[in-house]
Amino acid sequence: MLTGFLTAQRKHGYINALRDIKSADERLTARAYRFSSNDEDLCETAKAFSRKIMRKTAGVHDDEQAFSVAAELLDDLGLSFRDELIHEKRESGELRALVNRAADEIWIRRQLRRRSAIELERVARDLNLVHRDASPYCSKANLHRAKYRTETNKAMLQNTVAVDESDPDNFFTLFELAAKSPSNEHIRMCEMFTRLRGFEEIAQELGHDATFITATCPSRFHAVSKRETNPKWVEAGKPTTQDAHDYLCGVWQSVRKALDKLDIKFYGMRVVEPHHDGCPHWHMLLFCEPQHTDTIIDVYRRLSLNDSPTEPGAQHRRFVVERIDWSRGSAVGYIAKYLSKNISGQHITSDKDTNLDGTDAANAVRTFARVNGLRQFQFFGGPSVTTWRELRRIRTEFKKDDAMFADLDEAQWFAVESVRRAADAGDWKAFCYAMGGVFVKRNKQLLRPHYHVPHIMDALLEEFVPKKTRFGDNATARITGLTFHSMFILTRFKTWRLESKQRYLRGHQNILTEVTDIFDVLEMEEEYRRMSDARYNELAAQVERYDDLIALALEAESAEQIAWAEASAAPPA
Repeated sequence: MLTGFLTAQRKHGYINALRDIKSADERLTARAYRFSSNDEDLCETAKAFSRKIMRKTAGVHDDEQAFSVAAELLDDLGLSFRDELIHEKRESGELRALVNRAADEIWIRRQLRRRSAIELERVARDLNLVHRDASPYCSKANLHRAKYRTETNKAMLQNTVAVDESDPDNFFTLFELAAKSPSNEHIRMCEMFTRLRGFEEIAQELGHDATFITATCPSRFHAVSKRETNPKWVEAGKPTTQDAHDYLCGVWQSVRKALDKLDIKFYGMRVVEPHHDGCPHWHMLLFCEPQHTDTIIDVYRRLSLNDSPTEPGAQHRRFVVERIDWSRGSAVGYIAKYLSKNISGQHITSDKDTNLDGTDAANAVRTFARVNGLRQFQFFGGPSVTTWRELRRIRTEFKKDDAMFADLDEAQWFAVESVRRAADAGDWKAFCYAMGGVFVKRNKQLLRPHYHVPHIMDALLEEFVPKKTRFGDNATARITGLTFHSMFILTRFKTWRLESKQRYLRGHQNILTEVTDIFDVLEMEEEYRRMSDARYNELAAQVERYDDLIALALEAESAEQIAWAEASAAPPA
């Protein structure tokens, strides 16, 4: 806040600076908590409101009335449910689940973090604190928050385990699992490069063109112009980052509709990246048939420049096209630096748009996307990556004599196995071909993800009860495998539960303690048996010695009697 005041004072004078800071402070305290509160305070607020909502709704048995009470209390925090979600839960008779969410401390905490981050970022942009000379891409406040959340999330992942319900001895920490999934920055980048390389190889084989396009917003969406607050942005009502992204999405949606009417297909990737002032722009790598390249460019340019086409620089900056010459280099190379900048910053010495190094620039860009809820990367065209990931979970081949594939003829089995082998080998090009081609529609792909238990498996169960969330409504369908025509291929073989690592290890320790006690008892029993055997042997030895003594005594007595008899006998005549 102090930095904002000093900046405003230097540019607009003391009185105007006070006015701006007062307005910003009022915006930050518009609710029952401050948007600039630290994470500990947000957690305390969530706990207090959770208890309050729980107390107010506990005795209300009517779902509609309970929801009304909960919604009113949530409004004090500036939180609410989407109208579509309310209608959906009301129609399904699960309105009480929304009440349970509203009373849940973790749910409130998550919403407060999200809402406060967005509002804090908007205030920072309004105070001219997000730009090249201050804090590029994202405010310093949210950068500090993101760093703190990364550390706390890491600790949480390390202290939470996923336990195999069928084998409690089989467990992993969530930190270990995250390191093996696309959540890992290295794995995510490798997967994206694999897919892009596959697209490029297909394009070269089929003789398709590659085009690199950069699309930006009209000037009114930019908060800063020439290191000063942009007057057009102020006149437009200070559009937010979300407003700018929605504009780009709207233009792209119009482009896709226009090209769809012309039956023009394409494939490629889109990357969302911020300008230094937090206004997003898009980089796109498009592949298409050569006869469609000019049409795609013309349609996209026309729709991009429908808005404010005569403003200075619009024709040169708002829509930039680079046609890629295969003889001069790789198409993936055009977008590689943007992928690196938006993920890890590796191989980037310094960011040319700011004075940041590659790692700091990547952190700022990632925080920008997370705070504003933007999807950084999106592929279009090609087969489902979900199918690709599910098949990569299966490391053994689909054997023809497997009962699962008994109804398939040799050609069908070969087709399914070809898809699996391509995924297992990490060959996106072969995977695309095996799935039906790069332009294949979702409902025409050879294998498709299956998001619920198949009906044939339901019939085998005596009672099938849909899983519930902890809030009481039906759980969202989760992927269980893949389908090929009417055949189901299971890819998820285990059921996992989450548990505190400390509690899990304590439970194992208790089990081992009980096992130890049992062994102690057994050992004592065995020792008793050994003692009994020793005592028996000792007694047996004593008896044996006693018998020997008696025998010796009898022998001695017999010898003495013989000698006395000989001595007392009359001499011979």
